[in-house]
Amino acid sequence: MDLVARRVWRRKKEAHLSPVQFDILAALVRHAGRVVSHEQIMKQVWGETRDVTPEAIRIFIHQLRHKIESDL
Repeated sequence: MDLVARRVWRRKKEAHLSPVQFDILAALVRHAGRVVSHEQIMKQVWGETRDVTPEAIRIFIHQLRHKIESDL
């Protein structure tokens, strides 16, 4: 994952993520090994805007996992 260029690779192929998916993944990478709450993801990805629900975050993460995990 290249945080500056905003690019992600899986098995030497670039994974095409939406801007929101990339921001969520970046937030998770920055907190690797720790639990990240919906609230933390909301603040890091959307700032103080509260127009997103925990259910929407779960959907974004589900879609992200399908793009980057090999066993899904």
